[in-house]
Amino acid sequence: MGAAGPPAPQARRRGHQGDRARTPGGSGFGGTARHAVRARAALRPRTTVRPRAALRARPAVRARAGPAGLPLATGNRNPVRLFVPQPRRRDVADIGAGRRPVVAVLDTGIGEHPWLPVGDPADDPVVEIAPDFQQLLADSEAALAAASGHQPGPSLASPNDQRDVVQPLLGLTDSHSGHGTFVTGLVHQNCPDARILSLRVLHTDGVTTDRIVLLALEWLRLRVQAALDNGTPEDLVDVVSLSLGFYPEADDTQTGFLLAEAVRKLTDLGVTVVAAAGNDATARPFVPAAHALNADGSNNGNKLLVAVGALNASGKTVAAFSNEGDWVTRWAPGNALVSTVPLWQGSGQGVLELENGGYTRSGPDGDDLTTGFAVWAGTSFATPVIAGLLAERLADRPDPTDPTDRPQRAADALAEVDAHLTTLGWKR
Repeated sequence: MGAAGPPAPQARRRGHQGDRARTPGGSGFGGTARHAVRARAALRPRTTVRPRAALRARPAVRARAGPAGLPLATGNRNPVRLFVPQPRRRDVADIGAGRRPVVAVLDTGIGEHPWLPVGDPADDPVVEIAPDFQQLLADSEAALAAASGHQPGPSLASPNDQRDVVQPLLGLTDSHSGHGTFVTGLVHQNCPDARILSLRVLHTDGVTTDRIVLLALEWLRLRVQAALDNGTPEDLVDVVSLSLGFYPEADDTQTGFLLAEAVRKLTDLGVTVVAAAGNDATARPFVPAAHALNADGSNNGNKLLVAVGALNASGKTVAAFSNEGDWVTRWAPGNALVSTVPLWQGSGQGVLELENGGYTRSGPDGDDLTTGFAVWAGTSFATPVIAGLLAERLADRPDPTDPTDRPQRAADALAEVDAHLTTLGWKR
């Protein structure tokens, strides 16, 4: 979708949802730009009419009152102080697979945090970025905007989580800023031995396009295939964490088909794709997660595509906001989770602030993330929990000598995770 350039970036990315465009040449990979995919960090009151073609990912939930004023979720990127040590990583030499499992996180990027150092894979960082992918994506978006006659919107060339893009003159932290850093921290907590490949595909208001997501999935497929062809296991990807999706319109079968095929190409290479089920308390299929089951329910449509619903913090009950249905194949806590956020200070302040004897007395400041941790809620955050548990099981499973055995390696790890979920009482 081309950017029209109105004052509000959110409106900019929604303004031309009827346009269709192919990915500019070079990659041989095309997709439509008809839809906007929203990674929602919140359940929000439905006070506006949404464009019928809009695609939105609903990874996180804004605390909102449900019927009779009942709260549906706990946590809306609320800063917290955490007194625990950083998860301990083993040396690569002590990992059974002989390498770190790699989890690709497609989200808002990665922010500065002491738990999540970014670097070259040769230096064994926690987080790897892909400048070549980000530049490919930025060039593609710019070319599409030029071809459509629209002004390009904010660039995705930087891999970094951004703070105040939507209304920069106010300095307030955008609704989905820090979302990718939060997801990355949850993978790290559940599998400290993993290396996390951060691909920035979402803007700070949670919007992207199906074409961008398709481009990212194809880029990952090419990376994995090249690693297999060239015998470079350090470049393999084991798990993809997708905290985004959309509800297909009745007259649009192409977008869902393209996403299903892109996911299938990855799972055929032994990459497990973990996707959020959505936060609208509905059984309506949320794609790509819903592709885990065939539309007619006849079988598991793709056994290495894992659709994740959210439980409450105890793991004993389903979170009120979570979608569900036969297509939701795994469950994990997604309400009131604590994870990493960038070390940011926005312009917002507490609702109460008084100067008293040389010090300041204040209410909580939701725009002060300098503690580096926050509490948030959504199926978006249940998703990296499962992704991390999978990576943990893959860490000690050596790569098969025959690449065609990689799907079985992934399936065996998923079976181990299922047994663990049963033990925890999270299996539904």
